Amino acid sequence: MRTNSALIFKFCLSMPRSLLRGSLLDAIREFPELSLDADFLPRLWAGRKIAYLLDQIRLYGENEELVDTIVSLSKRYGIITPYTSFLVEEESLSADQMAQMLPQAAAAPPSGKQAVAGASSVRSLAEEEAAPPEEETVRTIDDRTFFLKDGVWVESTYADEETVKIVAFSPAYFDLLAMKPELAPFFALGDRLILKVGAVYIEIGPEGAKVLTSEIKEQLE
Repeated sequence: MRTNSALIFKFCLSMPRSLLRGSLLDAIREFPELSLDADFLPRLWAGRKIAYLLDQIRLYGENEELVDTIVSLSKRYGIITPYTSFLVEEESLSADQMAQMLPQAAAAPPSGKQAVAGASSVRSLAEEEAAPPEEETVRTIDDRTFFLKDGVWVESTYADEETVKIVAFSPAYFDLLAMKPELAPFFALGDRLILKVGAVYIEIGPEGAKVLTSEIKEQLE
């Protein structure tokens, strides 16, 4: 009896022409160092990794290391779990999503098993053959994830640090785009946004600088 199988893994290569070779279902497969048409694979890998970790909690109970890993992967790849429902606006969740997160609202027993919606939902995530679809409140651009919170698109790595505020569509806004045109896809998210530029986070919104001063430019370089 033949069954479908998926091979998902992460690897790093230091030599640009190196290849991994192997036999799968009587055919030779070659894995190049870079594939531009496979940018969905990191989220697919992350979805299955999260499913495995959730299943471990369901079976054996909660521990800090597992929860921290789930939260980290969820934020990194924009995959909502019972442990990261706080990252999205609850009113935008579907009925199925809300049902999935209900156990979190109840007092969890010491084992933490109620933090996991159940074996069926975990199994569904583990058996996905495509990357989990992005929610309306989650966007991934150039391998960076943003969550919509209170009307603001916030980069997943942001943790309430001080921001450099810039007024949306002001001269400073357009000067910044001219200085860093690679920010255009992120600015397209909307007129309220927090993202990392250089070593600082900028906040695009109704308040802030209208002129891109030399001091601000130094912070963003």
